[in-house]
Amino acid sequence: MIGREGSCMTTHRIIIGDSRKTCRMFFRDPHRLDKKVDVKKLNFGSSIDGTRKSREDLYAVKEVLSPNQLLLMDGVKVKLIGIAPKPSTELEAIDFIKTRVRGHRVFMRFGSLKYDVGGNLLCGLYLDNKTFINAHLLRGGHAQPDSQSDYKYKRKFMETAANA
Repeated sequence: MIGREGSCMTTHRIIIGDSRKTCRMFFRDPHRLDKKVDVKKLNFGSSIDGTRKSREDLYAVKEVLSPNQLLLMDGVKVKLIGIAPKPSTELEAIDFIKTRVRGHRVFMRFGSLKYDVGGNLLCGLYLDNKTFINAHLLRGGHAQPDSQSDYKYKRKFMETAANA
């Protein structure tokens, strides 16, 4: 049998008693190694090289106060970055957030400005499966983008609201 590219063919001699037999063993690797990957660039976190990735802190939502304000279980009041409530769809937006958050833990990512003038924590809210709640509110037409303040996703939020 002829070995194909990427396979290894070895010959071993087996001695059983007085007779000598030749056994040919063929090894074919089912995985082709056609991609060259630098393992050190893939940072999954390792206890060997001391580069553990920090996990996001997960929180439970206690109450949805408005389409852009939530109360977490630890008593922190959170305001969603880039979200301004629409008066006509305020109740729908609250129900939307409640159904999305129910049964999930959430984590927060912060922009350049951490607190607003009212002392509320400004954040982008994500479910534990990395669903971006702020963007889903805009995409569903439940809220409008905040055009007053500056934040990282302002241009993207404006485009999303225009397409919704």
